[in-house]
Amino acid sequence: EPPKGLPPVPDEAGLVLISAEPGNDEAMAAASVLASKVQDAVLRNFDGAGGLVISLSDRDLGDLNAIGTCLASARAIIILLSAGTMQSPSQLVAILESASRRAVLPKHMSKGSTDAMTSPKNLS
Repeated sequence: EPPKGLPPVPDEAGLVLISAEPGNDEAMAAASVLASKVQDAVLRNFDGAGGLVISLSDRDLGDLNAIGTCLASARAIIILLSAGTMQSPSQLVAILESASRRAVLPKHMSKGSTDAMTSPKNLS
């Protein structure tokens, strides 16, 4: 069971969201490390316009409707899979929401270009 007293799931659009299995210390640590590694690159590439990286495992995941709404308005969803992913309601919502989205690549990622955000030099 997730800890009590966590902040609610954000209701702002354009976030980069990371979903990890709540209660799995390794998955939650990986989500925190990933969020800290990509935050600067996300802010750089989106000029700070709603480009914050939020780990959902640091939030109150009791309201699955709020999670679905948050994921539906996200700029990107990163799902970290672990042993208990398929038993985690919040991760199942994240998987279903991300599967229902249509991927749209920004113009700067046209054929032959690479995404500057995932370049190893930008993630260090």
